Amino acid sequence: MDSVINSIFCYGFHDTNINYIIINNDEITIYFDGGLYCLDNNKNEDKLIPKLKMIIKTELFYERTDAGNNMNVWDSRHGDLDLDYFLKKVKNKSFGIDNLYYSSFNNSILIDGNNSILIDGFFDDESNMENGIIHKMLLLIENCKSVKYSKQ
Repeated sequence: MDSVINSIFCYGFHDTNINYIIINNDEITIYFDGGLYCLDNNKNEDKLIPKLKMIIKTELFYERTDAGNNMNVWDSRHGDLDLDYFLKKVKNKSFGIDNLYYSSFNNSILIDGNNSILIDGFFDDESNMENGIIHKMLLLIENCKSVKYSKQ
């Protein structure tokens, strides 16, 4: 899966935002309305390329009906989050990325971020939130076969 890791790391994700995610059969499309950073030859963030989408093809195993079954979301305050709930809330607000990691063990992408942008109104039960606290969030996408990018 060298092509997956090479495709992922031709862009920088730090301090970017996921604006929405669409799942269609074995594909996960992640939209970056604000763009991603193009990396120079030394792998340093160079310039911002606006309005990109990342298309991830996944492998479907067992009785999995779509790529959403290869995705898990975790929040430091609430534990595992329902994927549909997370996707709906990200579409309304966005999800801030701190770092992105890749593991060749199960060809997975781990997106480490936070809901600082989402803080007001992200969770239905506001009484469970402490005002101003940034909740660490992780989005795990497993069984990635390929990654490509295109303009929106």
